[in-house]
Amino acid sequence: MKSQEIVIKKEELDFTNFFRNKKILSNTKKDVAVFQVITTFEPSLTAEIHENCVDVFIIKEGSEELFIGGEMINKKLVSPGEWVGTSLVGARKYQVGSDDIVVIPKGVAHQHGQGQIKFFVIKIS
Repeated sequence: MKSQEIVIKKEELDFTNFFRNKKILSNTKKDVAVFQVITTFEPSLTAEIHENCVDVFIIKEGSEELFIGGEMINKKLVSPGEWVGTSLVGARKYQVGSDDIVVIPKGVAHQHGQGQIKFFVIKIS
């Protein structure tokens, strides 16, 4: 299988006309997509697991708690390979902020905590 490169120019990564979750780029094979995201100040009410994609967060502004790993409570399948739950037990808590990069492997639970960040998420399947 031939790989397909993606080049993202910094002028494409702009939060001035920002939406809460906006897809800004994907390749023709649809196995890579880039989104602009902003979290709320309050902790997320849902945890998530993506069985078929890696999430790479590139944090541009702000600071928040991020919980990664552990066991998902009230786990429910919402679409093929996509799970949500109400919380995580046994997750590691990280304080993340501007210029941090976070890689969440396929199948690993994660949940946004207290704080607010503006970030890009690159989803790779």
